[in-house]
Amino acid sequence: MKKELEKQILNEPVLAPKLIRVVSSDSMTENQMVAWVKDFYHK
Repeated sequence: MKKELEKQILNEPVLAPKLIRVVSSDSMTENQMVAWVKDFYHK
């Protein structure tokens, strides 16, 4: 599903430049996701 979403976003000229990465979060807890997002945008 994430690859399909990525393809749809890349087909939109307004959204495509904003897409940085598509990452799976199936095995993360909510706290782990929050920590990952904070770390991602902190760098």
